[in-house]
Amino acid sequence: MTLNKRVVLVSGASRGIGYALVKRLLDEGAVVVACARTMCETSIAHERLTKIDADVAVDGELDRVFNEAIMRHGTVDAFVANAGFAYYERLNEPTTSHIDDIFHVNVHHVIRGAARMKQVKGEEPFNVMVTSSGVAFVQTPGYALYSATKAALEGFIGSYRHELARGQVIQAVYPIATETAFFDRANQPHRPWPVQSADRVAKAMVRGLKKNKKRIYPLPLFPIGRVLTPWFFTWYVRREKKRFDTHHSIKRR
Repeated sequence: MTLNKRVVLVSGASRGIGYALVKRLLDEGAVVVACARTMCETSIAHERLTKIDADVAVDGELDRVFNEAIMRHGTVDAFVANAGFAYYERLNEPTTSHIDDIFHVNVHHVIRGAARMKQVKGEEPFNVMVTSSGVAFVQTPGYALYSATKAALEGFIGSYRHELARGQVIQAVYPIATETAFFDRANQPHRPWPVQSADRVAKAMVRGLKKNKKRIYPLPLFPIGRVLTPWFFTWYVRREKKRFDTHHSIKRR
């Protein structure tokens, strides 16, 4: 899709990948509606940027953002479902609210946003881009619920793609570990390896939007490595398990 003068709604835009993406979209000439729980506290400002405080985990909040975007600009051409978070934990006895919290953000808001785009555009072209994760393919200890949300997104994206009309595109982005506050919020004491910058991911997302790519890999070596060097990922998961077990055994004492 052409980004110049297109209206793009981005969730989870106050920091990290979402924040970097907003800046790159503005550089491309897009009209951006950015939402997050503390979006209005960010310093970024532009005549083509609308900032909205909203918690997409709460029923009705994403609809409110869509309504304001349409009221201001008449339509939404692309929705980037970037909001998401993780727990780094040993899954023992999770409460219903604990599970619901992560699924409401990581899965439900994606589905609601995709459905809303179809309502807004009808049979006209549009893009829905979803920030998934490398854990959709390589699961590591500590992220059982997070991996479950990404697996759910894989199923939704693959099936929903067949329901869309010509020119309507749903896309998935698969970042590896990224330099954001993601791991701090998850409460993971160490950083995975390798780590890429948020701007590198945002650059790949913009390129993917322009080319209507179904799958976007900010680190191109990731899908190649899964095919050519599967032993590396086996070793990596074992390494992460040792770190996870050490961290959680210390926490229990």
